Amino acid sequence: MKKIRLFGIFFMVLALFAGSVNAKIMEPGTCDGNPGIELVINGGFETPVVTATQNWNIYPSGTTNLGWNVNWYSTSTSYNSYTRPSIANLELQRGVSGWFPAEGSQYAELDTDWNGLSGSLNGEPASVSMFQDLATIPGETYKIRFMFSPRPETSSQDNILVFSWEGAVKDTISAAGQSNTAWSTHEYEFKATSSTTRINFDDAGIPNSLGTFVDDVSVKCIQTPVNDVPEFSTMGALAVLGGIWLFISKKRKQN
Repeated sequence: MKKIRLFGIFFMVLALFAGSVNAKIMEPGTCDGNPGIELVINGGFETPVVTATQNWNIYPSGTTNLGWNVNWYSTSTSYNSYTRPSIANLELQRGVSGWFPAEGSQYAELDTDWNGLSGSLNGEPASVSMFQDLATIPGETYKIRFMFSPRPETSSQDNILVFSWEGAVKDTISAAGQSNTAWSTHEYEFKATSSTTRINFDDAGIPNSLGTFVDDVSVKCIQTPVNDVPEFSTMGALAVLGGIWLFISKKRKQN
């Protein structure tokens, strides 16, 4: 009798211990079962591939494989008798003047160009905004990362990057250019509030076709650990069942 009672107590204590083990658990359904999937298209600006000997070129918004939507940020529509193109251009560079990308082989300049390699226009107000609308899950947390560099040998007023998420400005970054690119990493975590979330970058510097480099843009859903909560383990369940079995066995013998 005592032996049965002791075993019953042992199993019940074991159940309480196993059932009260705390563990950091993930929120159910976090990232729809797909954490860490890259949501940004062409975040490294590796396409289209720049093949011009000048190592740069412009690509109108909507260009195949560009991935980014581009709008003019500057409000000026004419310059030195030239009329600004109706469709905004994104400028990609690939080793101009020996400048290094943050990763890969190419990066974007957000104070772009009106007429590209075929024209002779310089200094035109060609600042742009670029954005992507990402498929997101409301309530989930997303990690945003990108690299910024001022254009070498230009002032901080030429290099002002405004970063927005869900239509709200989250950061404004500025720096003066050095002799080569000077990339800095910028990381953030924000929750999505809708099924479509816009990530946006503006060149808010002096609009003169010089300044503000961006590279290696990334957005990924991340699993977020919640507070420590009791996790009733399999061991705990087995221990409880064992205690119940012993209790029933005892009752049967008494009867």
